[in-house]
Amino acid sequence: MAKPTGTTAALADGVERLLSLLDSLDEARSMRETDPWLSFNAQVQALLEDLDGQQQRCRQQLMARAALHDMVGQAAFPSVGAAGMYHEDQRQWYRHFLGDLQQYISGGVEGRCLRVSITVVEVLFLLRLFVEEGVIEVRQLKPVFKTLSRYMATPHQERLSYESIRKKYSIAPGEARVKVRRLLERLLNRAKGDLPNH
Repeated sequence: MAKPTGTTAALADGVERLLSLLDSLDEARSMRETDPWLSFNAQVQALLEDLDGQQQRCRQQLMARAALHDMVGQAAFPSVGAAGMYHEDQRQWYRHFLGDLQQYISGGVEGRCLRVSITVVEVLFLLRLFVEEGVIEVRQLKPVFKTLSRYMATPHQERLSYESIRKKYSIAPGEARVKVRRLLERLLNRAKGDLPNH
């Protein structure tokens, strides 16, 4: 899949950038600057054009892949092994295609601003403790999972999927519990004496 370019490398990043710019434009109006809205409108249109271009590239790739499926579907495989190789090749292609699409939608790795030194399971166990103890108040966990999948990276995983986070939230193996407990003990010890009062 062709990678998008410029400041609109991901739709969400582009929208966030425009929302930030929108705040500054509101301030600019009070300074009696020339009307900036025409330029702002053009930037929004450029973002949508980038999205349209990306969607068009995706459609073209999928149409080419469908043509391949149609062609192969009309032929007989010479062996079970050949059929298996074909299906595995398709599985890998779609996995790569969807991975690139996910990266485009959620933003690239360079946009991840929350890097943690513990595993996803340990982070989610901590999150669960905070939710169950009322430290974090949420009506639904879905937005939290989506935020983590977009902004968080671990030492072993640069790209986290929403589905993976959702499934791992209720899993807390013994090893993860032990590591989280030790982490909390270290934090408690720091809170008792190591941190300055101001």
